[in-house]
Amino acid sequence: MSLSRVGLSVLRGVRNRSSSASNVYPGYAKTGVLKDKFGIEDSTPVFKKGGTLDNVLYGATFIACAAALGFSVNAYYLFSLQ
Repeated sequence: MSLSRVGLSVLRGVRNRSSSASNVYPGYAKTGVLKDKFGIEDSTPVFKKGGTLDNVLYGATFIACAAALGFSVNAYYLFSLQ
């Protein structure tokens, strides 16, 4: 059997398999709630819509980036003196 016939038979098998509501994994239905939560059009960015934990993580990331930038500027200043 040639490779093209094998590929064709695989594609036919994939096309014949259709998913119905009964074949869907139960946890997949929970994603609709998240879609509704994150799909609301308001001024809140998507990376902060998770609640308090997202706000804390965003703040910590901002502080860590600012500290890294400060340390980099300090290192460049010290290297320029040598």
